[in-house]
Amino acid sequence: MHAALLGAALVFRWRSWRAVSAAVLALAAATAAGMLLNRSLLPHMYPQGDNDLGGNVVKRLTTLDGWGWMLSLGTGQVWYQSVATGGVAALGLVATVFLAVRRATPGPVRALALAAVGLVAGIAFATSAALPVEYRIGNYVYGRYLASVTPALFAVGIAVLMRASRRTLLWAAGAAAALTVVAASVVQWYAGGLLSRYTYTAYDFPETSFLTWDWTAFHLWRATLTGLLLLALSAAAVLLRPRRSKGPLLLAGLLAAVALAMCVTATERIAQPLVRAETAYTDLRGTVDLEKQRSIAVDWNIWWTIRLSQYYWAWWSDGSVFDARWTAPPQDADLVVLAWPKNAPPTASWPKGAPPGWHVVASRRTAEGDWVAWLRG
Repeated sequence: MHAALLGAALVFRWRSWRAVSAAVLALAAATAAGMLLNRSLLPHMYPQGDNDLGGNVVKRLTTLDGWGWMLSLGTGQVWYQSVATGGVAALGLVATVFLAVRRATPGPVRALALAAVGLVAGIAFATSAALPVEYRIGNYVYGRYLASVTPALFAVGIAVLMRASRRTLLWAAGAAAALTVVAASVVQWYAGGLLSRYTYTAYDFPETSFLTWDWTAFHLWRATLTGLLLLALSAAAVLLRPRRSKGPLLLAGLLAAVALAMCVTATERIAQPLVRAETAYTDLRGTVDLEKQRSIAVDWNIWWTIRLSQYYWAWWSDGSVFDARWTAPPQDADLVVLAWPKNAPPTASWPKGAPPGWHVVASRRTAEGDWVAWLRG
C-alpha cells in the first residue's frame, strides 16, 4: 500500500520525483531492515519452523473452506477493532471508505483513503489466511494484527465526531453500528458454539473483557452491545452540547475514562495474575545462582509459558531450545530444563540417563506442565 501510494503520487504529479525518490529509498531501507531482523530472529524464536504460514495461505486461497476461514476471521478482526474502541474506529473506517468511493474527493485524499482501506483488508485477511487452527477463541475474534492501523482510524473517527454535521454524524454512526452488527453476525455464523467451547485466553481480550465485565469467558453480543452503547454516548456528547463549549470536553473525558479503565483492569485482572502464576511455576532464583549460568537450554516439550519464563529468569544467558524426543540435551550448556514424565522420579527426565557431572537442582509439577532443572558441575 505504501509503495502504491508513492507510485500514485509520482504518476499524478502530486509530489516531485525527488520527493518520491527519497520516500522510496526510506521505504526500501526500512523494509530491508525489517526483513533482516525477521530472518535473524526466526531461528531463535521458532526453531522448529514458523508453522508453515506460507503453506497455510496457499491452502486457504485454493479451497472453498479456506476462503470461508479467511473471510470470516478477517471480519472478526474488524469486529474487534470496532468494539474495542467503542465504535470510534468503525466510524473512522466508514468515513475512510466513503472518501475512497466519493468522486468529489480530491485525488491525494482519495488515494490515501484507498490505501488505508486496502491496508485494513490486507492485514485482516492475510493474517487470517496464515493462521493455523489453534482451537482458541482468539482465532475468530482478535485485535492484535489490526492494532497497527487502529489509532489512525480512531483519529478519523474522532474527526467525524467533532467536525461532521449532525445529519452526517447520525448517518455515519448508523453505518458504523451496522458494520459492527454485521461483523458480529458473520463471527456468530462461522464460529457458533466454538466461541464457548474453544480455549479462552484472557490476554487476547483485555478490551472486551472490560466491556462485558467478565475475564473468564467471551461474550460476543454483550461486547457488541456495550461497544455500540459507547458509540452512542460519544455521539451524544457532541450532539447534545454546543460544539465549542462542553462537547469536546465530554467526549475526551468519556473516552479517556474508558481507556484508563481498560488498562487498569487488564493489569489487575490479566497481567498481574499471570505474572504471579508463572513466577510460582518457574522461579529458580532461590535454588540456582542464575548469575553464574552463561547458557540455558530448554526442552521444546515444556509448555511455552514455562519455557519463555525460564529464559526470562536468566535473560543474560545464551538461550537455546531442543526437542528431547529426538535430540540429546546439549552438554555444553550450564543449565538444562527438561520435561518431567508423569509417575517418574526427577532423575528419569534425562533420556537414557544423565551423563556424569549433571545433577537435579529443581523440579516442579504445575498446572501448566512439569519440568526438571539440571545443573552441570
